[in-house]
Amino acid sequence: MFVRLATLPLFLVVFCVASLQAQKTLPPPKIDWTDSSDVFDMETPSWMILTKAKPQMELWGGPSTMRRDGAAKIEDNTSIGLTLGTVRTREREEKTVYSSSDGVYVWYAMSKDQPQPPVTQTADIWRFGFNSTKGYGYQIGESMGVNFYAGSSVLSWSVVNPKSTVADSLQNLALQEFDGSVRFGAAAQAGLGLQLTKNIELRGSYDWSQIYSRHLFWFWAGSGVIEGVADGIATAFVKAVGRSSPAAAPIMYFVLKNAVSMGFAGLRQHQMNWPFETVAPLNVQTWRVSAVITF
Repeated sequence: MFVRLATLPLFLVVFCVASLQAQKTLPPPKIDWTDSSDVFDMETPSWMILTKAKPQMELWGGPSTMRRDGAAKIEDNTSIGLTLGTVRTREREEKTVYSSSDGVYVWYAMSKDQPQPPVTQTADIWRFGFNSTKGYGYQIGESMGVNFYAGSSVLSWSVVNPKSTVADSLQNLALQEFDGSVRFGAAAQAGLGLQLTKNIELRGSYDWSQIYSRHLFWFWAGSGVIEGVADGIATAFVKAVGRSSPAAAPIMYFVLKNAVSMGFAGLRQHQMNWPFETVAPLNVQTWRVSAVITF
């Protein structure tokens, strides 16, 4: 009995060494990085997620226009923003590349102190939240490339600060209604990027943000489900194209995914939770030029 107990530690040591050696020889789990759901799968080791993601920073600026049904003309703004997050990339067939980035952002739209006729209102906007951007691109050489993006604000909140009023009480209320508290909203974004080096990309994009005067959760969720179904159909078609003709995937992704997101933004510009009967949001459309740095 004593001999058996004495050999037990030796057996455990041999077992552990053999297990570690076996783990070294086993190939890492194969994951389809073209599908973002694989990245966050519960069976995906956390170390693999961390090693595949790189820190990324985006600095951008551009002009913004604000419109809302019933409001008087609003002065155009100059917007600047900063996004901090991570990006995962994977090379695919026929020199195509897939990328998926997630992060947090802060965004400031600055208006003029005094509007010029016929503009009768101005407003500053602070906006912050979480965003997700995915896309495909073409690799040119070892470090250069062209990328096509579709993105959205997963969750966003805005603080609208009107700085002038109009004589008409109804036109005044259409913008003043947003003053005084943090407002929930959503956004869709389409972009094109020129990869200059492995670490630097110049990107041009169009952002359509919609700020809600109030958050009607069930109407918002119902509208989101309808968009999700349309987006899922577009995604499935893009994946089918990618399997059959990989070189066509970046263009098809850009066209179909942005057609869905911008189409629903257009449907919601008069009803914030289309197709449900709700009030119009504050629509903010921005043309952005940005520098993206990957560390």
